[in-house]
Amino acid sequence: MTTLADVKQRVIRLLGEEVGNTYPDPVAGTNTSSELLTDAVVAAISALASRYWKRAILAIEADPDATSVDVPEDLIEIEGIYDTEIGGFIPKAYFQIGETLLGTNQNVWTDFPTGTITYSQPMAEGGNIYYSAEWEIPTADDSVIEPPGFCLSYITLYATSFVQLKNANAQAELRQYGTKVDSGTPVMLPAKDMSDYFMKRAELEAQRLPLLEKGLR
Repeated sequence: MTTLADVKQRVIRLLGEEVGNTYPDPVAGTNTSSELLTDAVVAAISALASRYWKRAILAIEADPDATSVDVPEDLIEIEGIYDTEIGGFIPKAYFQIGETLLGTNQNVWTDFPTGTITYSQPMAEGGNIYYSAEWEIPTADDSVIEPPGFCLSYITLYATSFVQLKNANAQAELRQYGTKVDSGTPVMLPAKDMSDYFMKRAELEAQRLPLLEKGLR
């Protein structure tokens, strides 16, 4: 199992630094704090969810009176809602002039207002909400990275790009300049160029991730 500490060490090596602290102390680089490394990995995992998300199920308890349920905290998008009573998926209600949710014989659902899933008829026998979800965010160095192992390269490259933004900010404040050997063109923020480079590499890795289908067919 890959932990947050493992990913932080991978980022440190990509940055060309030495590992300053090792587990059980918070893992840090010689020039990069443990807090920044954690922020970078968290940002990478959050970004991953828009490309390769977690597939989750929320059970709806049987209730002859309830017509709504609170959405899960990790919800990205609802993929489908299954009604046990009818033994099938119910459709989403779309807003159309002259249409109403009242008096319809078919159960439908809507995600209005924000934070609530509302269906037109109670689910007397319960059901399931199938949805795309965010990955669990690691909070400590021994936290296990929840996304699959084939996502690790994307997470590492994205996190390295994130850390380089801090270095680019420092260079901007100090107005440091470098020179490209091949052309002699002044480079104002070499760390920004490196951040952009690692992000491009992360995007290439994202293209290698399996494609997930959304919604019902």
